[in-house]
Amino acid sequence: MKISKIVSVAILVVVSLICSNYSFAEEEENILDKNIDFFEVKNGTMDDAVRELSYTGNVQYGFEYLSDETLMPNESWQKVTFSITLENMNVREILNNLIEVDNRYYWEEDNNIINVMPVTIKNTTYVLNRKVANYSIVNKTQDQAIGHFLYLPELSSNVTNVSIFRFGKQLMSVDRAKEISERTFNINLQNATAREVLNTIIRQLGSDYCWSFYGEITTDKFVPLQVFICHRNPSVHSRTEAIESITEAENALNKAESLGIITNPWEELETGKNLFNDRDYDTVIWYAEEVKKIIEYEKEEMNKAVEYEQEVEENTELKQGIKNLKDQVSNLETKNIELQDQTSDLNSKILDLESAKTTQTMMGLIIGLVIGGLIVFFIRKK
Repeated sequence: MKISKIVSVAILVVVSLICSNYSFAEEEENILDKNIDFFEVKNGTMDDAVRELSYTGNVQYGFEYLSDETLMPNESWQKVTFSITLENMNVREILNNLIEVDNRYYWEEDNNIINVMPVTIKNTTYVLNRKVANYSIVNKTQDQAIGHFLYLPELSSNVTNVSIFRFGKQLMSVDRAKEISERTFNINLQNATAREVLNTIIRQLGSDYCWSFYGEITTDKFVPLQVFICHRNPSVHSRTEAIESITEAENALNKAESLGIITNPWEELETGKNLFNDRDYDTVIWYAEEVKKIIEYEKEEMNKAVEYEQEVEENTELKQGIKNLKDQVSNLETKNIELQDQTSDLNSKILDLESAKTTQTMMGLIIGLVIGGLIVFFIRKK
């Protein structure tokens, strides 16, 4: 009996832990609680704001707005723009702030997919509020799933086109595109709204898919409706990484100019900065790296020029040294010739002196002989 109670308690504890862990996991996975460091929209519409949130927070969304009879977004709605900057807020707080600045919209969350809609569509006759009796597909691709939605009996009289388009600068590889187009999945929904069906489709397609809806609901007359499945190609790098990279490039550029390096990549830097508005952070970083490469190239060229000038200067000094040596050698040769001439003059003088000395000696001998002969002559005569 005691063992049975212990086992029962143990089972209860395990179940409680599993449930609590599951609830924690659910809480952690709730997109509304996801924190966004920085969110900004400049002179944009609600559509722009929701798309920005999709980029910065990797948020899947469904966006609905009115259109005129040409199937283009209603101009009076699209002309309303706003600017907003938010920091360190979760997705829920950001959405609430967006609704405050444009209260013509409201938002709902459906299993981590955010639906943003005009407040005028809360009636049950609105096409995406209609209940779909059955939406069931087995092993269908994305195109087949969307096609099945297009021909639902509850919608076929209104929805005339469902298209897929992609936004973002990052190009999808051929292999990735093929894998997505060939991937199959199953959906089985009963008595769900058309909106819930769309949410389920993009949830199956993947976290980088969203949808937008164009439709006319202000009159009872027939106006075709369009649904666009959006494939968002997010940047690999974050906004923070892009800011750090572009700041490093700008600092390097300022330093290069202060050092007198001849360079002019300001245009590339400004181009990179402008791409922040497109959330294309990978290309922002690419431009920043290009700026730094240009600066490094200019530094190398400047160093080569300095080295060349030093070599020229050293060669000039060497040539001047050689010339000076040649001049010194020439001077020495001239002096040597002068010394030789002086030596020759001295030799001549020595010869003259020796010749004169010899002559004097001979004259002395002759005079001696003459005097001796005269003495002998006078002696004998006596």
